[in-house]
Amino acid sequence: MNPKWLRPWGIGLMVVGGIMVVVGPFAGIAVFGLVGGGIACVLTGALLFWLGGAMKGIPAPPGGYGFGGLRHAASQLDVAARNMEGMASTASIATNGQPARATINGFADTGQTMNFNPIVRFDLTVFPADGRPPYPLQHQQMVQRLSLSKLVVGNQVGATVDGTDPSKLMLQL
Repeated sequence: MNPKWLRPWGIGLMVVGGIMVVVGPFAGIAVFGLVGGGIACVLTGALLFWLGGAMKGIPAPPGGYGFGGLRHAASQLDVAARNMEGMASTASIATNGQPARATINGFADTGQTMNFNPIVRFDLTVFPADGRPPYPLQHQQMVQRLSLSKLVVGNQVGATVDGTDPSKLMLQL
């Protein structure tokens, strides 16, 4: 429910509850049911009214309320699936890769995380150890928070390059 509707719902419940409390003693045998229900309505309405005021400054979740939140959750699952694919290729590179050096020409935070560690987009120049000419490469990789201090433009870092696809590599940070 959208917080802007909490206050009107709260006022409505308090009015209905008040009517139930006033009418209850005149209803005969259902007096305790009406009065008790009325008191519950008044208290619930007061809570909703208070929450509506307390939640005014809280922004809506990404995608809004309702099914938009489900779309946001689905997009996060898509990010997780891509990260899992990246982990599988990283394991392959670690076992079958060739050594190289990479110069960091630039980097930026993607805004995504994996195990609370940022995923960083790199602009690199890769220098393969086997004598092939250097080549530019854009690469994304999760970086442990303790290794963020190693990210300096111009620094050279170790890398392992996939032997079959030189566009896939793993930085050794």
